[in-house]
This record gives sequence, structure tokens and C-alpha cells, in this order.
Amino acid sequence: RIHGGEKGGQKLRVSGLLRDKEQKSAELAPVPPGKWVTVSVPLADLGVATRFTADGFTVQSQDAKPQATIYIDDVRLLTPRDPAPETAE
Repeated sequence: RIHGGEKGGQKLRVSGLLRDKEQKSAELAPVPPGKWVTVSVPLADLGVATRFTADGFTVQSQDAKPQATIYIDDVRLLTPRDPAPETAE
């Protein structure tokens, strides 16, 4: 889940890491202000779905300019058989 704080509108991207090198990335929709939203990004979109040596992922700004603070909570890695995460307000 991600929260855009009071301002919202942050433009972010998520990237997969393999041996500390960025693989593919996925751009997220601008983060809304004042509420938690659930974001799901398939590992295949990050280029690490079939890689047992994936190191992790990063969440970064799409822009070079500073953006307002975001909050991230409850990060999960799910298999295709897991139920979709519940959305929370």
C-alpha cells in the first residue's frame, strides 16, 4: 500500500533488481493525496519473475525534481495462486 501524504500526485516507478542491477521498471499512476491505495505490480513487469537470484526492488521518482513525501506499508510478494490483496481506505 502507498499513501501520498497531504499533497499526493507523486510520479513513481518500481524497478526489479538482479545482482544489484536494475532490470525492467513499471511506472505507477500518480499517488492520490490523503489515503492509502493498494498497488500491484507483477514481478514479470520488473523482469525478475523467473529469477531466483533477484535481490529486491526499488521505488523511485520518475522525475529529477523533488517530490512530496510518500508512505509505503505492507509490502508483499505473492504467487499467482494467492488471492488479490484487499484494498484499504
